[in-house]
Amino acid sequence: MAHDIGPLPGHPGAALLRHERARGGALGCADRVLVLPGPVDIQAGLGSNHTGSGGKFSSCGPGACFMSEAQVKLNIRKDGSVSIVKFEDRKILDELVINEIGERLNELAESEPQPEILLDFENVEHLSSAALGMLVVLNKQLAGRQGQLVLAGIRPQIYEVFKITRLNRIFNIHNTTEDALKAFH
Repeated sequence: MAHDIGPLPGHPGAALLRHERARGGALGCADRVLVLPGPVDIQAGLGSNHTGSGGKFSSCGPGACFMSEAQVKLNIRKDGSVSIVKFEDRKILDELVINEIGERLNELAESEPQPEILLDFENVEHLSSAALGMLVVLNKQLAGRQGQLVLAGIRPQIYEVFKITRLNRIFNIHNTTEDALKAFH
């Protein structure tokens, strides 16, 4: 299914669409498609080196360029049985990024019989409501597998949103990664 995102600035007659497709796992992923009114001149900068909002164009053909998935910066490491996921981006707002994060966390949750995941938000300054929804889905998924999700390093302004939405009652939240690790043992 394609949704019109709008015109592409600097390219009269071009339209930027979001084409959604199903991918393995509980969460979907979205690609962006650039539709042009004629043949694509790759030499003019709309080839594989052109950067759009949320990713790079991975392939071009007559009348369309397909945008690759968003670049997600996650640092994943293990501490015993616990997978520690540190978000490297300051902002988790873009739908493509959130979908990709959800997909990666879903894969992590499916990789073990009783997954234990610690999400470290130390670097995150802005978090969208869609990201909160993705966290709720992940929490339910882990609970269904007798796993555990613990959050750490949430800044006060973001924690305020957790309080207003009462998500602080659902999630196990700690100030530091070290304190959060103790919640698993």
